Amino acid sequence: MNAARIATVLFLLAAGSAFGADKPACDLLTREQVAPVMGAGAIATLYVREELPQRRAKTKELTPVHICSWLIKEAQSAVEVHLVVALPEALVALSTHNKTRRDDEQDFGDVSCWSEGSQKLQFPNAACAGTVKGNALKVLFRSNTAMPTIQQAKSLFDQAAAGL
Repeated sequence: MNAARIATVLFLLAAGSAFGADKPACDLLTREQVAPVMGAGAIATLYVREELPQRRAKTKELTPVHICSWLIKEAQSAVEVHLVVALPEALVALSTHNKTRRDDEQDFGDVSCWSEGSQKLQFPNAACAGTVKGNALKVLFRSNTAMPTIQQAKSLFDQAAAGL
């Protein structure tokens, strides 16, 4: 019986490590890093894995996108990290995913940043996307109580990029 328990514990530890490796986006920023831009309230973390079609690809394969969100319900704000591991050509898909328009754009070398904000847009946002160490990375900051800036998005992008 003890051998079975030990085998089960070892299996769960290995499975936990494999699951954690499948969601690297949540390891790129910490609550302490996102809290200053998000406002007051309890920060919840959510991991989602989406699949986007590859642009200009002859195959019908989907590109896995790892998304980690830090959310504050009271402040109606969120920071999202979108990561496509080892597939830099996915950057175009990440840059256009869920984007309605660009009010302001700035380029910082290989990193492109933009903001979308107007009186009519429910969650104004600012985002940056770029290729970091062969991975496509996008960081998005949105808020319904504050106007996110490109500088805030770029700072969060740089912190997430440092974690890769």
